[in-house]
Amino acid sequence: MPLPKNLKRSGAFTLALLFSVVFAGCAATNAKNGDAPPAGATKTISEQVAAGSAAALSGSVTEITLGKAVQIKGDGAEARGSEILITQTGNYRLSGSYDGRVRIEAGKGAVHLELVNAEITSPAGAAIYAANADQLDIVLAENTANTLTAAIAAVGEEEEKAALFSEVPLLLRGNGKLIITEAFRHGIASDDTMIVQGGVYDITAATDGLHTNDEMIIQNGSFTLACGSDGMGSEKNLDIKDGLIKITKCEEGLESKEALTVSGGSIEITSTDDGLNAGTAITVNGGAVLVHAEGDGLDSNGDITLNGGVLRVYSTGRGGEGALDIGDRTGSLRINGGDLVAVGMGLLATPSAKSKQPYAAVGGTFAPGNQFRLKAGGTVAAETEIQGTGTMVLLSTPKLAEGKTYEAFLDDVSLGSGTVTGGALTIGSVTTGMGGMGGERPLPEGFSRLDRGLPPEDFTFPEGRKPEEFTAPAGGTGGAA
Repeated sequence: MPLPKNLKRSGAFTLALLFSVVFAGCAATNAKNGDAPPAGATKTISEQVAAGSAAALSGSVTEITLGKAVQIKGDGAEARGSEILITQTGNYRLSGSYDGRVRIEAGKGAVHLELVNAEITSPAGAAIYAANADQLDIVLAENTANTLTAAIAAVGEEEEKAALFSEVPLLLRGNGKLIITEAFRHGIASDDTMIVQGGVYDITAATDGLHTNDEMIIQNGSFTLACGSDGMGSEKNLDIKDGLIKITKCEEGLESKEALTVSGGSIEITSTDDGLNAGTAITVNGGAVLVHAEGDGLDSNGDITLNGGVLRVYSTGRGGEGALDIGDRTGSLRINGGDLVAVGMGLLATPSAKSKQPYAAVGGTFAPGNQFRLKAGGTVAAETEIQGTGTMVLLSTPKLAEGKTYEAFLDDVSLGSGTVTGGALTIGSVTTGMGGMGGERPLPEGFSRLDRGLPPEDFTFPEGRKPEEFTAPAGGTGGAA
């Protein structure tokens, strides 16, 4: 499902200009996807979403015109004071303004809800709440702007987690716009799978912009997010297929408690903690990613694998964190393709010897606006404009070749030279290592390193013992996520 024509060349946060000066001769991979849900979704849910997408608004539609006097034309819905209750599956179209909320108690089948310049302000809890149905399908009508506002927490047995909250699989699509302001919890949340196929989203939320207790799949869409916690957060896998994502404020930009995969799209993140964070693995196959993080740029408790795409990652190194951080017991950093520039202050993760693409690690004093180049015999092999502050750069491009000698320049001042040996080139002073437990954060008050499964700072391992043999005490967390 393509983006609206007026978004395709939007200058709001497209990364084309940011990456215009990249490695010569390299093309980023950008996977394109159709409307069908990816195979990664649970089979039953995928079938539900596919069926629901095909049937959306194809039959009779119940028209709901919002206002002081709500008008309903059709079956399956009724107005009850400050609540509109949908009790049957089927197609519904909402338009107008309403101080209240829409609640869905539909039973078996899918509810397809089209928003046509709808403005809903909830007095308490979610503005749209799907409590019971097989699936909720939100359709943003083309050339419309829709608004959901939730300023007060709900009071009751069920915790309503967002301005748009679904306890069932949630599908979001269309070419319209959705503006959400949530002063208490998430902007959009689902207790089940969430799939976004299209739409324009402008979300301000107290916690996460988008959150799911299952897996999240972003097939397309345009997102501008300002959040108190995660921009997008998933309790299971988070899969970015395509789209435009700009996260202007957050603690962590994209967070998955399991695997995080980026296959396409343009992503720009400014975070007070990690840019990308995953519990098991981060894989980048394509797209353009720009991260400005106060914590780790990319942080995985397991592996980080770069197969394609264009990445610019900057970390200010708060608390010793770095641009790329992997689990220090079993994690590895593998660079198999793509164009990477990672600038940081803290420990620099060392790429695995199993990587298929060479890398260069360069030490120096880097600042925004610096021009960084690698030259071989006077020919520029790689160049980029530095956009952050750091003392180390990790660079990788298909143009680096085994056995070849390169000289690094910062604003035409030589930083030294070296030869790629075993896939690695090191110039200047670089502190490398594995990283710290996939991103060791500052300890909350009252907690010790033992609560994270870490030895005390002054701990010395007995002769012949290895760090990985250390076991967290009972009740310890075994590391931060």
